[in-house]
Amino acid sequence: MKLGQIKSSTLAGAVFLAAGLIGSANSCAEEDRFTFNGFGNQDYRRSTANSYLGADTSGTWDNNFLGLVMSGKLNEKSRVWAQLQATTKLSPRFTWMFADYQVSDSVNVHVGRIKFPFGLYNETISTQALRPSIAEPVVYAQAADMTYDAYHGIGLDWNKGMGTAGNMLVQVFGGNIYVEPERKETALRDVSVMGGRVTYNTPVDGLRLMLSGNRTTVEAMNDSVVPSGVPTGEKASEDRLMLSLDYVAHDWDVKAEYNYHNTPALLTQVPPQLTDVKSRAYYVQVAYDMGKYTPYARYDYVNVDTTLSSDPANYQKIYVLGIGYKLADNVNLRVEQHFNHGYALGAAEMAAISLTPKVNWNTTMFSANFMF
Repeated sequence: MKLGQIKSSTLAGAVFLAAGLIGSANSCAEEDRFTFNGFGNQDYRRSTANSYLGADTSGTWDNNFLGLVMSGKLNEKSRVWAQLQATTKLSPRFTWMFADYQVSDSVNVHVGRIKFPFGLYNETISTQALRPSIAEPVVYAQAADMTYDAYHGIGLDWNKGMGTAGNMLVQVFGGNIYVEPERKETALRDVSVMGGRVTYNTPVDGLRLMLSGNRTTVEAMNDSVVPSGVPTGEKASEDRLMLSLDYVAHDWDVKAEYNYHNTPALLTQVPPQLTDVKSRAYYVQVAYDMGKYTPYARYDYVNVDTTLSSDPANYQKIYVLGIGYKLADNVNLRVEQHFNHGYALGAAEMAAISLTPKVNWNTTMFSANFMF
C-alpha cells in the first residue's frame, strides 16, 4: 500500500512502528555488518490564502513521509548504503543507493546514486527530526530550484585534520542529476553536473563554515510539442553557489545560508529565454533546546528573478515562529506559523488551480515525526 493511501491513520501507525522496531533494528546490527534505521512524519498544513507546499484554505493532513535507511558492510573498507522512501504523492523508490570505499584514513570514494553534497541540510532534508522546523528553509524548497536531491556518478571525500586549527572536509563529485519519473523535465534538461563542498570545522566549539558550488550542463527543451519535452540541442552552463554558517553548542542551534543561482539564456527553449536569470535566497534560523521544548524562529527570503525584485510574484519573505515538544527520545511534536509576504514559491501551484494570489498571507502547520 502506498503511503499516500494511509492519510490520517499514518500518525498512530508511525508512532507504533517507531516504538516496536527500535529493538529489532538494533538487533540487526551484528558487529556493525548491517544497519537499519527509519524515520517519518505526518503534517497538517493550512494557508489563509494562496497555495503553498500543498496547503490551501481547506487544510490537509496529506503530507506523509516514511524513509528506511540500510547499510551493509562488504569488507573492512567497503560498505553499501540505500534509502527507500515513500511520500503522499510519490510511490516508494530508492532515493539514493551507493557503494563507499575507504581508500585511506582520510579519503573515501562513493559510486552510485548519491545524496547531493550542497549546503547544511541537503543530505538530511527529508529527515524532519534532524532539523528544528517542520518546513525546510526556503533555499531547499523544490519550487525555489536552488539545489538537487541526488546525482548518479562518483564522489570523493578528503578529510584533513588541522590540529588546534580545526578540521576540513573537501568533497568533489561529478555525474548526472537524478530526476524522479514524476518530475520529468520539459523545459530544461540537466545533462551533467560537477561540483564540490568545503566544510571547515573551526576551533570554536560547535562552529562550522561551508562553501558549496556546482555547475550543471543543461539543454533547452521544447515543451510546446507532443510529446512534451523534446531536446533542442542547445546547451549551456547553470551555476549554483551556497555559503553556510552553522553553530550548535550550549543548547543553541543557529544556522544561516545564502544561495545564488544563475540560469543561462537558451534561445531555442519554448518560450525562449533571452537573458540569464539570476535568483537568490537566504535564511537565518535560531533554535534553543530547553529539554522537552525547543522554540525556534527563522527569516526566509527568496527572489527568483533579481531584475524583478519588487514584484511579489517573484519574491517571498517568510517569518517563521514555532515550537517543538519532545514526546519521547525518538518522537517529536511541532506547531509552526508562517507569516508570508509575496508568493514566488506558491505561484506555480496557484496558476495550476487558477487562484488569485494575495501578497500577505499566513500558513499554519502541525507535525509529528519519529526516528528509529
